[in-house]
Amino acid sequence: MRDDIDNQGAADLAHTEDPLGERTIGVLTKPDTLQRGEERTWMKILEGSSHPLKHGYFMMKQASPEELEKRMSFEDARKSEREWFQTNAPWKDMSNFHNRMGTRNLTKELSRLLGAVINQALPKLCKMSKESLQQVSHDIAALPPPVVKTLKVSFSNAALHIRDSGIIYGENIQKSITRELPFNVPFRAKVALVEQFYADWHRYCQTCFDSIYGATLTELQMLVDHHFTQFNATALLDHMLKLEDPPFTLNDHYFATYRDKYLSRYKEARQPPDFIDGQAVRDALSALAAIGLDGLKDADLARLRGPDPYEEELTVMAETSAYFHVSYKRIIDNIPRIIDHDFLHSIGKKIQDMMIQDLSLGAEDATERAGRYLAEDDQVRAQRQVWLRKKERLTIIQNKLFNFGA
Repeated sequence: MRDDIDNQGAADLAHTEDPLGERTIGVLTKPDTLQRGEERTWMKILEGSSHPLKHGYFMMKQASPEELEKRMSFEDARKSEREWFQTNAPWKDMSNFHNRMGTRNLTKELSRLLGAVINQALPKLCKMSKESLQQVSHDIAALPPPVVKTLKVSFSNAALHIRDSGIIYGENIQKSITRELPFNVPFRAKVALVEQFYADWHRYCQTCFDSIYGATLTELQMLVDHHFTQFNATALLDHMLKLEDPPFTLNDHYFATYRDKYLSRYKEARQPPDFIDGQAVRDALSALAAIGLDGLKDADLARLRGPDPYEEELTVMAETSAYFHVSYKRIIDNIPRIIDHDFLHSIGKKIQDMMIQDLSLGAEDATERAGRYLAEDDQVRAQRQVWLRKKERLTIIQNKLFNFGA
């Protein structure tokens, strides 16, 4: 304030960058250096009638050289500043502008304006950080996945397809009956139903094998293409699937448990409406208990109506469904094991000699050479690291933005 405002470089810079004065805050310093009569010019500026700015002006008075020599604390400096404005004319008489005098008032206004700017920009920043994080996550996921991940996905998909194989009940029972006695469904009828649910298993297993076979060849590229074309899924998988015909299991307990479970479920679905009345069932059980027939349950009352006319069909359905559980759990474990042992392990055995000879893995620098062969492509590795670092930064930024002001 001891120099004319028009002669000051700070004012020129502010006017150049902000001609309309919409982004500039004026801070008037060293009011204690003014000579008597010079205050009027600065009063007009503080009031806004001269050199106006949208956000106005603030006035500060810092510690004097004598106060600095005494190593005055920050709190004492602010107290001295406040007392100076309260006791020196003409500033003490400008009560309407006391909130524009002193460092604390300037700090308070800067905090308010900065908070408003941040709050205005925050939704856009959150949106941009979220979109950037999604994009970099997509870019990382688009990089070539490890072969182990491909194997796991292929095995899981095959297991899901086999587990969800449908059992279709149609006219198989009637087609299979010849000269049997009543209530005697031929075993062939059950075999026909079992054949229905594993009819597509070969296709699912073949798809699983083809996926792993293709991923393996891609991973090893053209170096091993010639050596692996001899592998064929038929020899590896057909033997396992042929063992499913005819139906067979020694897992009697597991089969019987699921047979009873399904038979109970099918019979329950066949119950007439009057057996669904809970109160009637309880009354009947109480009456039977009164004459000494204790321990009866709801399901026991169904037998009082006599045999179900579809008892045979229900039994066949229950046994077929039970065998499905026995066989499908066997398949989804054994097929991946066969592929892993008979295909992947065979590759390891057959390729060893070729790798040692053609890739010079028997040389003294075999370890370093093998490391170079198995190393990820330099460009892919570098790109992955760049995106991972970017993802880490964006995650930190997003957390700070979402937690801002919380």
